[in-house]
Amino acid sequence: MIYFFQTPDQQIFAVQSTSEFNSETINKLTWLFGEAKLLDNEIIQGNFIGPRREMITPWSTNAVEITQNMGIVGIQRIEEYFPNKEMFDSMLQRRYTELNQDIFTIHKKPEPIRYIDDIAAYNVQEGLALSEDEIEYLNEISAKMGRKLTDSEVFGFSQVNSEHCRHKIFNGQYIIDGEEKEMTLFQLIKQTSKDDLAAGKIDALPLVGRTPEREALYDFTMSYLSLHGAVFVRKGTRDIHSIRDLK
Repeated sequence: MIYFFQTPDQQIFAVQSTSEFNSETINKLTWLFGEAKLLDNEIIQGNFIGPRREMITPWSTNAVEITQNMGIVGIQRIEEYFPNKEMFDSMLQRRYTELNQDIFTIHKKPEPIRYIDDIAAYNVQEGLALSEDEIEYLNEISAKMGRKLTDSEVFGFSQVNSEHCRHKIFNGQYIIDGEEKEMTLFQLIKQTSKDDLAAGKIDALPLVGRTPEREALYDFTMSYLSLHGAVFVRKGTRDIHSIRDLK
């Protein structure tokens, strides 16, 4: 069931739960939502702007986790809906003429799996910006697997192997007029930041990873953001044991 809480400024919190709320749960959620009141209605009439039902927002994920830490059991999703909001992001949000018990229900069915006959043509059609080497590699993988690759496989490869993720060109060695340059373009940009900081042209650099090399140059503040990641290597790789081996 979906319960609706309303704030004094008419904002609605929609709370989807697998269990019925008792008085203790209602009091906890009222406090969590800034004294929003539980409405005794399964349908709320009016014009609202809220997230598309197909995408659970990061805000919802965090809110649900908070309720779990408060000892509330059964809540699956929480979303915000705003009345009389003229401007909104149509990619992530939509306009609702009422809020009901189906606002989180998805009626769309997944499209059937599509196998790609011609990867080069699909690359042009979808604007994936795959290079000839990458297309050849995918064709070899297809032959090795004994089947055509699916659209999601080709599209996924184009993203994770893209310049944005891999920096194959951005971090590649440059040879100009037959002369190999000492630094990559990536290194040149980072060196400019270092030089500008050392020269006093800029006062601070945000989101800089802390390393012994950088500690000799930068005066780090207390960390306000920590990011964790995982490194995956091919099966059988023996020479990569830590992030230091990636240099």
